[in-house]
Amino acid sequence: MTHFLKRSALILLATSALSVTALGVNPAVAAKKHAAKAEARFKALGLTNVITRFGDGGAGWPEQAPFDRIMVTAAASDEPKALLAQLKPNGILVAPIGKGPVQSLRRYTGDGKGGFEIEALTDVRFVPLLDGVAKEL
Repeated sequence: MTHFLKRSALILLATSALSVTALGVNPAVAAKKHAAKAEARFKALGLTNVITRFGDGGAGWPEQAPFDRIMVTAAASDEPKALLAQLKPNGILVAPIGKGPVQSLRRYTGDGKGGFEIEALTDVRFVPLLDGVAKEL
């Protein structure tokens, strides 16, 4: 997913939701600068319901959980259990899953009892979800 599409999706969410939590990992040397620029952009757009954090995207943000929805914009190699655990009982997580150049975009919908209905939506191509937090060199 391009940065333009990610920003557009986040802006769309922010204008239609009560609150949006954005967690990102950028492997570039200036990763923290990108997060600061994003926060400035949200402020300039008047988006006051967006909370950002620089951290390990695969670990999610347990302190802010539970979430109604989680949208993952990098391919997890396997089912993202840490993120699924942070959903509300009837929450929805959409994520690309798989290794290699093509992954399966899957929607996990909570059944209200701790389980999930899993639906394969389409084949996609995303960068891999990397463990850890980007460090400045």
